[in-house]
Amino acid sequence: MEKIKESIDKYKIDKMVFCLAYGIELIMVMIDKSALINPFEGRLFQITFVLCLIKILMTKYNYRECLLMLVLGIIGFISYKATGRNEMIRIVAFIMAAKDIDVKRLFKVTFIVTAASVLLLMLLSAAGVLGVNYVEADFRSTGVDRRYCYGLGHPNAFYCMLLCILLLAVYVFWDRIRIYTLIIAEAVGVFFLITTESRTGFLIYTFAVVAALFVKIWPAAGEKLFFYLLTEISIILMVVFSIITNITYYRYAAQIYDRLDRIITGRFFDAGINGNVATWSLFSGPDNVSYFDMGYSRLFYWYGWIPAILCIAAVLLLIHECYRKRDIEACIVILFLSLYTLFEAHIVSVYIARNYIVFILGAYWTRAFFVDNGREMLIPELFVNIFTKGRKQLNETNK
Repeated sequence: MEKIKESIDKYKIDKMVFCLAYGIELIMVMIDKSALINPFEGRLFQITFVLCLIKILMTKYNYRECLLMLVLGIIGFISYKATGRNEMIRIVAFIMAAKDIDVKRLFKVTFIVTAASVLLLMLLSAAGVLGVNYVEADFRSTGVDRRYCYGLGHPNAFYCMLLCILLLAVYVFWDRIRIYTLIIAEAVGVFFLITTESRTGFLIYTFAVVAALFVKIWPAAGEKLFFYLLTEISIILMVVFSIITNITYYRYAAQIYDRLDRIITGRFFDAGINGNVATWSLFSGPDNVSYFDMGYSRLFYWYGWIPAILCIAAVLLLIHECYRKRDIEACIVILFLSLYTLFEAHIVSVYIARNYIVFILGAYWTRAFFVDNGREMLIPELFVNIFTKGRKQLNETNK
């Protein structure tokens, strides 16, 4: 066992295994955004799950961490059996496997791959090689419009990736970002608003730029509890708002939601029709397979009350850990991905690498849940210790 541990530490095999799993997931995200079709998607999800299990077996945990893994693993397995969807158990595996992973370096690679992939898709669509450069449709029931998607299939999908690139840049290059950098970023956002007309994406993109500017101008804000507390309260309000709108949509649609629903292009209507709260249950069910925007509604609809509430509670605990570490850049990423989830379901998806919160949580979960980590060992060692102690106690009892 000692030789195995030395080999893992020396050659960093555990981290290579995790990076392979993450790399496969990241490539699948970009394939999904392109016009390509991936016929091996299901098999690749199974491979990344197995790779995460291998990484877990090569990582040191203490007894309490193993107990938490066991509990969450059981909940993920129940979700899989109830719904036929394996995302929850895969998310648990990725979070647990991400222990000891340098998330800054991981996201730096993610930023490079995402930005390069989006640029490549833009060039290929402009050249007519892959995908379309623009789409023409009646997007808002006002007549046919031409909106640019730059090879990503839909204007909103392109602006979503632009938002992701911005948030990754904020997280990875926070110390090097200057005020003029954020002003240039906003100018880029305005240009792509004109060509894509993706208003929701632009508003959240702009709010993220303004928040980053605010902290850059007043760095002490990143040290204050207020910003982190505001993030937690905002997420709770967004979840409550999604639940209330879903419950009350049919009864009060004409009086309350109709005008707003037209502004956000029918998102309330789609969630109310396809994912009405009447279809929600503790662990959802195999018939809940519809796709719609309004990410929090989809979270409850696809996975059920228990997994959804656990996910939200984990994010709130993560923000508390961000405050303890004064990790303001992580807080900004979490806040604006959460805000985007109110209207879009980009991160509530089968593609785990879309959800950056999962990997921040994976890097922080031991500190967020356990202040005193205690003695850490490989899982096989833990089982041997438990078995040995149990046998010794049994022998002493017999004596």
